[in-house]
Amino acid sequence: MLEHLIVHQFDPREHIPGGVHGFIVDLVRLAPPDHRFRIAGVDAVGGRRLGEWTTEAIDGREIAFLPLARLSAATSRRFPHSARLVAGLVPRRGWGRPSFVHAHRAETGLALSLRFPRIPLVQFLHTDAAELLRHRTESLWRLLPRTQLAVESLAVRRAAAAWVFSAAAARRLHARAGRNWYDDAIFRPRPRTPGGPLTVGWIGRLEPSKDPLCAAAALGALTRSGVDVRGWFAGSGTLEPTLRRELAAHSLADRVDVRGTLRPDELANALQETDVLLVSSLWEGQPRAVLEALACGVPVVSRRVGDVPTLVADGVSGFIANDGSPDELAELLVRAAPLRGGEAITDAVADHRASRAVRELFEELEQLATTAARAAGP
Repeated sequence: MLEHLIVHQFDPREHIPGGVHGFIVDLVRLAPPDHRFRIAGVDAVGGRRLGEWTTEAIDGREIAFLPLARLSAATSRRFPHSARLVAGLVPRRGWGRPSFVHAHRAETGLALSLRFPRIPLVQFLHTDAAELLRHRTESLWRLLPRTQLAVESLAVRRAAAAWVFSAAAARRLHARAGRNWYDDAIFRPRPRTPGGPLTVGWIGRLEPSKDPLCAAAALGALTRSGVDVRGWFAGSGTLEPTLRRELAAHSLADRVDVRGTLRPDELANALQETDVLLVSSLWEGQPRAVLEALACGVPVVSRRVGDVPTLVADGVSGFIANDGSPDELAELLVRAAPLRGGEAITDAVADHRASRAVRELFEELEQLATTAARAAGP
């Protein structure tokens, strides 16, 4: 039996599509039966006692859960969330004897390598810190850019295994480029009757980094050019009221739905009724939403961010914008719609099926555990 200790800003009661949250959920629910999980996370909803282990379930699979801090997406970031999370590690007990500790941020990984020096660290990095710093998004790290890059590099070096879900960051860190996945039991192509309005989907947190207001402006540009458009936004966040006002300003309030957070099956159904997925993010790693759309045969129009250009081939599975303006995105959405359903779209993500990618990840972790046990001796 292998035991995993995951430390991240995670609350199993929340439902957040994609991102690190979805990654952790998939790790737990798709793991082989001889793997157990403890998660040290946060109380994002309220009502929990900090520092008290409880038994929770993720998709019917039991985990042990320990809230270390009260944090949510709306919590002020003047003091970094990861620092508040790590501070909760110091006085705690009852960690058991994990086979691995998992981190999904570099500063968390570095702290874990110091807190649990004899336990192999598994480091996952989901974005490129250099890209984050270029946009000056982190509350503290933007003041210490070289420090963040140094922490990221040190965390990777101290890790027993690291997966970096950004090709640019993997090259910079001389680390392995990870392969994100989609659930191939849920996200599959479904034929769609041609004709009718152009239907555009958007998936992500309604936060500045995802720039949903640019997406709304692109849909507005479509209506101004005479295109009959419908659309939907899946996700929640602080920009939801502003997004609704923006859609109303473009006369789209009755044509575009803001649906909140969708379950995976709901998201698959939405994509299967969609012509094109729009990605307006300012930066990305290897976004799950893009993989899920392509798996459903839906072409993607995106700004040039993260690994998206390696997944989306211009004129085959979508288009990558040059300047990423709303007008350019609107034009590309029209050009991408006829591509829907092409075999080349689903073929582009065949290697990202969870049934394959997750199995291979756990095979590597099991090999790592065997190597660590041999090194420890009898």
